[in-house]
Amino acid sequence: MPCLYVYFYVYVCFALTFSSILPDTSLLINVMIEKLYNRQSILLQNGSTFRFPKGTYTLMLETIKTRQYNGVLEGKILKISCPRFASHRIRTFSVAKIFRKLIAQEHIRWLQTYVEVMHERYFPNVQSNFVRFKDMKTRWGSCSSKKNLNFSNTLLFIPPNLQFYLIAHEMAHLEHLHHKREFWNRMATLVPTYKKDAVQLRRTRIVFELKLS
Repeated sequence: MPCLYVYFYVYVCFALTFSSILPDTSLLINVMIEKLYNRQSILLQNGSTFRFPKGTYTLMLETIKTRQYNGVLEGKILKISCPRFASHRIRTFSVAKIFRKLIAQEHIRWLQTYVEVMHERYFPNVQSNFVRFKDMKTRWGSCSSKKNLNFSNTLLFIPPNLQFYLIAHEMAHLEHLHHKREFWNRMATLVPTYKKDAVQLRRTRIVFELKLS
C-alpha cells in the first residue's frame, strides 16, 4: 500500500510538470485513484432494492415540476421525488443525501442496540452518551470527549465485519481517547484482524449514482 502512494505522488508530479505532452493526464490519474481505493457504487434507480440490517427496502423515484426534493419512508418503500429540470449532478447529490438520511433514521435504534450489546460484552466499565448517525463527508465515525459516539450513515453500506471494526474502534476511544499503543493493544483484543480491517475501511469509498428513466 505505501508503494502505491509513492508511485501515485511521483506520477502526479511528473504529470503536472509535463502536462503539455500528456493530454490524458486526468484519465491516468483517475486510473491510479481506482487502484488506491475500493470504490463501491450504489445505483439509485426506480425499483431498486437494498438489503439492510432491518430488511429489504425498495426505492421509488419520481420527477416533479417543483424545485423541492422530498423523501418519505412508508413501510419498506422509500419514496423520493426530485425536480425534473435540475442538473444531474445536483439531483444525484440531493437524492443520495435523502436516501442516506431515511435509511439512517430507520436504523438508529439498530445502531443504539448494537452499541448496547457491545457495552455488555466488551465495555462494561465505561458508558457512552449520545449514539447517532451523521451525514459525515470525510470521516467514518468519531468519539468526543463527552463520550458521544457519531457514525457516518454510510456505515450501513459496508460489510458486517467493517461495521464491527468501526463501532469497536470508536467505542475503544471511550477508554483511550487517542491512537497511542494502549489504544491499538485494546483494538487487538477486540478485533484480531484490526490491521487488515483498518486498511480495507480506509480504502473504501461509497459512491452514489442516480439513474432516472
